[in-house]
Amino acid sequence: MAEGTRSKAESAKSIKIRELNELADQIGIRPDDRPTFVLAKFEEWEKCEREKEKIDREREKEAHAFRMKEKEVESEKLKANDESRTTNAADQNSLNCQTPFFNLEPFDETKKSIETFSERFQNVATNNQLPIGKWSFRVSQALRGKAYEVYAKLPSSSQNDYSRTHY
Repeated sequence: MAEGTRSKAESAKSIKIRELNELADQIGIRPDDRPTFVLAKFEEWEKCEREKEKIDREREKEAHAFRMKEKEVESEKLKANDESRTTNAADQNSLNCQTPFFNLEPFDETKKSIETFSERFQNVATNNQLPIGKWSFRVSQALRGKAYEVYAKLPSSSQNDYSRTHY
């Protein structure tokens, strides 16, 4: 036990013994029985103090374990978010080797309707197994003129969602 802690504990014991002697006087304990009374009450008090300390240590141990578990869960969440962001960025920003490549004729509104172009694109994309998440990007590459202007005015969330961009 540290020196400061020991002196505080000794001081608390001295105070408690003084209080118990005063209590013995107040309740009329005979001088012959006083040492036995004070000793018995002091031992009860020490036992209670040890129990309190034990409970405090257990609470602190549980609180520490809880804080460590919280940190672990937070760390796992951050790791999962980082992995998710990395995966999403890779999926959205790159045409990798697994993304099929196919030529797509630019859309010319003077030669065909947007409906015909859209139907043709869907057939080509499906036959080439292009993931639907990449459809909107590929369509945007083929748009020209007014069709591209309309597409460009869409919010970015709609530009990336084929179900909102096809006609």
